[in-house]
Amino acid sequence: MKTKIFTLLSLSLIALILFSSLVSALISFTSVPELSQSGNSVVLRIKSTESETATFSINPLTLTSGGRTITFTEPSPVLLTANNEVPVTVFYNVESGFKFDFGEDFSTALTALGSKSGTKTQTLSFATSDFCEVGNNGDLSVAIDDIAVTGFSEDDNEWYPTDTVKIDINVENNGNEDVKNIEVEWCLFDNENNKCVIDNTESDFNLNNGKDKTITITFNVDPEDLEPEVTDYSFLVKATGEIKGGSFDGEDSCSDDSENVEVILDSDFVVLNNIKFQETVQCGSEVVVNADVWNIGEDDQNDITARVFIDELKINNQVDVGDIDSFDKERLSTMITIPKNAAEKIYHLQFWVLDEDNDIYQNENDDESSYDVSLKVEGNCRKIPTQTLAEIIVDPATAIQSGGKAGESLEVKTKIVNAGDETQTFTISATGFDEWATSEGVNPSSLSLNAGLSQDVIFRFKVNKDVEGDQTFVVNVKSGTLPSATKTVNVPIEKASGGFKFPGLTGGAIINSDNWYLWGIGILNVILVIIIIIVAIRVARS
Repeated sequence: MKTKIFTLLSLSLIALILFSSLVSALISFTSVPELSQSGNSVVLRIKSTESETATFSINPLTLTSGGRTITFTEPSPVLLTANNEVPVTVFYNVESGFKFDFGEDFSTALTALGSKSGTKTQTLSFATSDFCEVGNNGDLSVAIDDIAVTGFSEDDNEWYPTDTVKIDINVENNGNEDVKNIEVEWCLFDNENNKCVIDNTESDFNLNNGKDKTITITFNVDPEDLEPEVTDYSFLVKATGEIKGGSFDGEDSCSDDSENVEVILDSDFVVLNNIKFQETVQCGSEVVVNADVWNIGEDDQNDITARVFIDELKINNQVDVGDIDSFDKERLSTMITIPKNAAEKIYHLQFWVLDEDNDIYQNENDDESSYDVSLKVEGNCRKIPTQTLAEIIVDPATAIQSGGKAGESLEVKTKIVNAGDETQTFTISATGFDEWATSEGVNPSSLSLNAGLSQDVIFRFKVNKDVEGDQTFVVNVKSGTLPSATKTVNVPIEKASGGFKFPGLTGGAIINSDNWYLWGIGILNVILVIIIIIVAIRVARS
């Protein structure tokens, strides 16, 4: 029994060794370059752990597009030596005029059959990196000179959906001949799905030998054109023109360039795109505002709102947008009314996109989903006054209601008229009286008047004691933020009266409360003199 078990184990070990040997002897392709649409052969390298003969087959042998074909020739058998690389040449023919659409997948399978180690299959593919479809005998050179992004991006090679991209492209003729009818074609290429998602062709131009030209292209990274969850893109550009003169006269010549681009997708970010409205409007008109609200984040969003406002005109619209799935959109539409009395100027029309907590959406760089665009208001506007719409009327015959003498209280009446065509609220004050009086108030200091109506206002002052003659103060009437309406009022002030007048004795001077003690001293002195004289006379007689 033990002998039988030992025999079985030995056979199993031998089988394992043979299997391991078979696996380790598999052939492999060590170098497989891409095929070129302008070439006719490619060299691959193959090796095996065993010395053996390998034969090849290609399936399919022909590829077709638009009725034209690419034909392959199967390589001849090769002799492999153990662990050494052997070159294998595959020949193919691209039919003249074969249509290569950039990004189209042209590939076939090459199978190697080893006499000892079994089979190995390798895919042969045409390179998709050549944006040009023809050669470059005219020696053109195209280069992406500069990329500038407007929007949320902080890097020229990292773009957010809805960003605006401006790219400078330089085309130079380095050849000996002129090149005419040069067209610049560009494409934002989706590297995961092998297709152009945004592309265009610019106007053609001519370039003499040794000359160059820079053109600028601008486009919007419209999320409508992008694929959800795809971030790997390339910007491709090529310049194609016709050679004029020389041995390649009449042939097309092409040069291309490319830049790697990453499209940024945050977790939670909702933005606006295609904001549209009438950019110049009249006062009193209604303006329809439309925009696409895009969820360019990776997560679905709920209860989205948008605020559309012009603070200066007290316009504030809150628009319910609703729920938006990831990489989907909803439509924003609202109407704003321009006030009839708006000033003719350019205003800031602003937009905020708000989440379910009424917070402005922010991306991972803390940039807010807010927008500021210009709206021009012009025509049919009421003229904005340069000062308060008030008229101040003072009647000299009735202005002074009481007082008017130094040291007394003074009341002055004025009339305030609303000279505008709407109800106005006015604030009334007085200035310019500090040198001759102190204020005892204004009644009323604030009033509201309908258009064309008026109301009397009383100004009260305490006149200083030493004042006489004509004095002035200024009436100030203000409404809102407009400058004040003003008027200077003249008031005559009499010198303070009172006391006693002794003609002859005082020379017409008046004795009053301010100088009575001086007159008292003088009179006392006169009485003393008289008494002395009387006493002196009596003494002399005696």
